[in-house]
Amino acid sequence: MKKYIHIMLTGVLSSLLLLFNPLTFAEPVDGDGSGGGAGGGDHESPDYGDLVYLLRDSDGIPIPDSNLCRQPLAFPSETCTLTCEESTPCVVPLNELCEIQVGYETCVREVEFGRMSVARSPDLVFERQLEDLLLTLSGAGQIQLDPAGRLMAVTQVELDGETVVNASTIDSPLQNLVIYWKMMQQGELAGITLPDPDFGITAARALGAASDKGGKIDVDVVAYLNRIMGLTAADAQTKLGKKCAFFSEEVNGVMQTVEECFLDYGGYGYMRKMNFPQLPAPPRVPADGPQPGWFEYLWVYPDATTQDNRPLFYIEQGPILNAVFPLLDSEGKAIDIDSGNEGGNIAGFAQAADDARAVINFMHTNPVPVDYESKVIFEPADDSSSTTSTSSDSGGCSVAGGNPATDLLLLAIVLAALGRLGLGMARRT
Repeated sequence: MKKYIHIMLTGVLSSLLLLFNPLTFAEPVDGDGSGGGAGGGDHESPDYGDLVYLLRDSDGIPIPDSNLCRQPLAFPSETCTLTCEESTPCVVPLNELCEIQVGYETCVREVEFGRMSVARSPDLVFERQLEDLLLTLSGAGQIQLDPAGRLMAVTQVELDGETVVNASTIDSPLQNLVIYWKMMQQGELAGITLPDPDFGITAARALGAASDKGGKIDVDVVAYLNRIMGLTAADAQTKLGKKCAFFSEEVNGVMQTVEECFLDYGGYGYMRKMNFPQLPAPPRVPADGPQPGWFEYLWVYPDATTQDNRPLFYIEQGPILNAVFPLLDSEGKAIDIDSGNEGGNIAGFAQAADDARAVINFMHTNPVPVDYESKVIFEPADDSSSTTSTSSDSGGCSVAGGNPATDLLLLAIVLAALGRLGLGMARRT
């Protein structure tokens, strides 16, 4: 019992030291992102009802009309009688005040955020989620990636003489938004060595994990979310640079020309066929010879049933790409792998995020029963041997040693630090 108290307290203490070390929260400025520590809550967030799909260029910047009005895309339907030529963008007619002309109000489509609506949470909520996230990750013996690219805190402990490996996937929408937020601000999580050094793909995967499983992440979702989270504010510190443009909008009842900035994803590149062969990390399927890019899922026999004619399922193992992203012919048969958007920039980033969402949705729809999942592999850096066990929701820190005097000292330090932690932080940094 003393050993496990020491394990818990040591992990918590090391995490708290990370939290209160001012150097770990120092934020470098790259590109033309400006300094300062302003986060999403220090500016006025837009009303979700005003966020509709817009005509945008390849950088995700709205293309204005001759009056500098942002142009909403039109979606013709039974309630929208607007007709458009295929050769020209289909946009909703606006008046000189940038208002939708009467009769075309039903032609616009609002952007759906689903679970990502928590992006409007107060700053204190984000700060505490960041603290919890850092505690979880810093207390892990190893950080791995699941088939979608979500972070997994993996720990190994001795329990009643048996070596047990626990794996806890970071699947909270808020915590994944925190990961995206910090990647876009700093390109890192303070004090944490991430499995993939590419901050862009880490941010995209986290955004996919934060979204609704059955939703859709596209350019408008990414652009609006950056605005809601304060990443495009003039004083916001960001890892990426910014591009700005001028638009007309009503300010206090008067039409004015205003500047709006956008994160510059111009240097971002993404290829689906290169991403998923790297997942999960490390490989763990099949158990007798793990293959990169493989996972497992529950599938149904197409031509077999039980004796009472109910569906018969089996556990399939194979490449993620083939299962989640098949290219189908006119008869619905898989003939290749769908490569998706490979154009890079913000569209490529949105594709990467949506791909992570698609894999999560696939695993959620076709879940392997818990007792039949492949073992999670724990590979300590200083030990060539591997220990395997089933995954679970619990975690711990594998730290040896422990004595009453040390435990009491650690407990006192932790309690004192927790007292400071309870004060919270006033703003996102």
